[in-house]
Amino acid sequence: MSPAEQSLADQGCFAATKTEGTYATLLTDDVYIRGLEHPDDEPPVLVPAGRWLIIGPDGEPYNTTNEKFAELYFVE
Repeated sequence: MSPAEQSLADQGCFAATKTEGTYATLLTDDVYIRGLEHPDDEPPVLVPAGRWLIIGPDGEPYNTTNEKFAELYFVE
């Protein structure tokens, strides 16, 4: 836990994660993604294999490490 996170926890805050309407897959191949606000004149972002590709409830794509995914999400 970072110092900032510890400070929030000390004040009674807790981490909340959104899972409803959120989809994820562990990438086995590199993939290019373009975020919802990604300018058309910029190239898509390369996400390497081994990272989690997550699509949020509003369709926003993002990615994270296996460690962070396990920390923030659960799989039913």
